[in-house]
Amino acid sequence: MKIDRLIEILKQEFPEDTAIEKDKVGLQVYTGGEEINRILISMELNTNVIDEAFEKHCNCIIAFHPLIYKPLETITIQDRVGKILFKLIKSNISLFIVHTNFDSYPKGTNYIFASKLGLKPNKILYPNDRINGYGLGLISQSEKPLSRDELLEIISNVCNSPLKYCNGNKSDGIVNVGIICGSGSSLLKDEFAEDCDAFITADINYHTFHRFEGKMMLIDPGHYEMEQFVPEALVESLLSRYSDEIPELVLSNVYTNPVKYYPDTYEYINRQINYRLINKWE
Repeated sequence: MKIDRLIEILKQEFPEDTAIEKDKVGLQVYTGGEEINRILISMELNTNVIDEAFEKHCNCIIAFHPLIYKPLETITIQDRVGKILFKLIKSNISLFIVHTNFDSYPKGTNYIFASKLGLKPNKILYPNDRINGYGLGLISQSEKPLSRDELLEIISNVCNSPLKYCNGNKSDGIVNVGIICGSGSSLLKDEFAEDCDAFITADINYHTFHRFEGKMMLIDPGHYEMEQFVPEALVESLLSRYSDEIPELVLSNVYTNPVKYYPDTYEYINRQINYRLINKWE
């Protein structure tokens, strides 16, 4: 497949104007090759992911987390981004990012996470005003009322992680659950407490927990932990519509989460790694 056609497909399926403002999506590295032979799908990049792509003869990577967020004043191999860029170019591997435009995708990040929890997606929190059905965040519903501990246990088992949370105004009878995968705390609104019994997002700071204490249960399973299901979903989304046209897709096996846990770090990390192995797309 020509790289121009690949870019056309990605922009068509995951429109860039559905990403949040100033997000860095689209083509980030182009090494000059017109023909894309195999594509590695990964959560994000480190040098091991690039080694994997090279070993598996992939000359393109589609990643979820952007490599380049800010303009680069210098590129050095001592810097993480510079080191990765140098290795990408040296390995002749191009890089395309699908990030918050996949969060906005109708069956994207938040839909997937809700489904993993056994919740039914019901309402988009921030509908896209240009494309119907796209939007950030959602309110989902449980088929039966859950207690606080039941919901926490479900989330911890799905994310394979410990949780941070604050209590809301309910300890049971939880039905409506808001979800914004990734760093969604800046998008939280006080009025969400009127529609949500609980809300799940990542990177919640101390003062935000204070803000919602007693009003709406907030739960933070971790950033990677909420989004670890994205690579498989990207593969499924592309194959569902473009299987006759898209080049061979290879799902990365590299575990990229830099977060460790105390005291049970190996338990949680092994659970996350085992999830990827057990649920590996073939």
